[in-house]
Amino acid sequence: MTHIEKDLHGLTLEEAKAAIIQIIKFPQVNKITLIHGYNRGVVLRNYIWTQMASDLRAMGLTKQIRFFADDVKGRTTFLVIRADKSQSRTASIGDLIDVDAFLCQIDIEEELAESIEDSANPP
Repeated sequence: MTHIEKDLHGLTLEEAKAAIIQIIKFPQVNKITLIHGYNRGVVLRNYIWTQMASDLRAMGLTKQIRFFADDVKGRTTFLVIRADKSQSRTASIGDLIDVDAFLCQIDIEEELAESIEDSANPP
């Protein structure tokens, strides 16, 4: 089992997601420690603890992630259980999306559709 440690300090959430994906793609890496910090915000920590596993499964990169208890604040260690390539979707499904940007795009498309409908049916 190969263990790798990655310091995410100073990265935006999107940059951290990309870094995590690159680490996960190394087949020899099974155990990962991410140093996310704890004094200057919890965005990275919250993503790692609550959303990362789902995102990586959705991309077909992992089957399961098992978190280890860690007494050191500001870091998270986990074990990667890889997806069976023969049963999973292609690992290059795409990058993780920014949900807020996606929802804004949907809102814009809905507003545009309403505007077109209103102009087609004047009062």
